Amino acid sequence: MRLSMPHLALLLSVACTTAQPSEIDPDLSRVPGESLVLTVGEQRIVDGIVTVGFQSVDEDSRCPVDVQCVQAGNAAITVTIAIGKGPTVPIRLNTGHEPRSGVAGIRVTLISVTPKPISTQTIDPRSYRAELRLSPAQ
Repeated sequence: MRLSMPHLALLLSVACTTAQPSEIDPDLSRVPGESLVLTVGEQRIVDGIVTVGFQSVDEDSRCPVDVQCVQAGNAAITVTIAIGKGPTVPIRLNTGHEPRSGVAGIRVTLISVTPKPISTQTIDPRSYRAELRLSPAQ
């Protein structure tokens, strides 16, 4: 079979731009159900597949540890998830009400936000840490 130059160029361009199967549909079942702790602004790549980032603390109305409150309050954070070379998806998670977990190709669950508030102190935004658990979306 003979190929003309235009046909050969078309074949090569398609071959060079075709995504590999792992980029289209990565095996997310390999992602462990272990927890990880991130600070504000930190990103981590898990198993070479999933990039998780802790973007911000959007709300912290949790009851200080040295005060008795009627309600426990809530800490709301924004995390980002990217699968492989796919888009980065923001997810807002809460400690005191739903949603505590979200799915963006993978399930991310908020376990805790530290430090806990103390009534006489202001928390430096850079000192926040989020404990997250990643698991395959089901």
